[in-house]
Amino acid sequence: LAGAFNLFSAKESAVLGCLTAANRDYVKRQMVAMVLATDFEVHFSIINEFKGMVHVKTASPVQSLNEVATTRQSSAQSELMYFHKAPLFSSDTSSISDSEKLLILKMVLKTADLGYLSKGSEYTLTWTGRVLEEFYGQGDAEKSQGLQVSMGMDRNDTQSVSQSQLGFYKFMVLPLYEAMDLLVPLEAQRINLDLMRDHWKKKGSAQLWKKLKAPALLAGKLQNSKSKVV
Repeated sequence: LAGAFNLFSAKESAVLGCLTAANRDYVKRQMVAMVLATDFEVHFSIINEFKGMVHVKTASPVQSLNEVATTRQSSAQSELMYFHKAPLFSSDTSSISDSEKLLILKMVLKTADLGYLSKGSEYTLTWTGRVLEEFYGQGDAEKSQGLQVSMGMDRNDTQSVSQSQLGFYKFMVLPLYEAMDLLVPLEAQRINLDLMRDHWKKKGSAQLWKKLKAPALLAGKLQNSKSKVV
């Protein structure tokens, strides 16, 4: 982040180089705060703060899905940003405090950070594999140093992949998308999340069945071998 900021702040850069020192410092503080917000240690505190802001800003409820669609269409025409249930902010940004603006930016970045999970099974599985390989690389390094391998980072523990993914979807990803869906429509993304959750459920069930079946198969083989000996 520091390297990127220095690059963008160079005089020849059209990104931040044209800003005053005070404005560059403001952008830097915003960027740092947004990136730190992707830390899962503060995941739920940010989501809860965002939902609290929604509750305060929300006006009278919209009664039907047709009204929701109409509301969203009119919001684009009148430059209003709408929640599913009510108008939130107008193009007059004086209705939004600086802290609220930053909170929205944090939520946007957090959702983008986990965006690969909502882009369809082929894309999601490809990037999930890459993320897991990164985790396994850390696990390999820990093993080589005689350290205890961190949870979810042992490449030999394939049984835990589906369960860890299910837990990740249920407790970390879905609450984020449900909250962000209050600000912008995320129906398609949430459908994809449900499909991936079903994928990991089926995979976990298959692995469990295989695990439960293995002792019975082994017992059957041993019994057959004994019969042949007799």
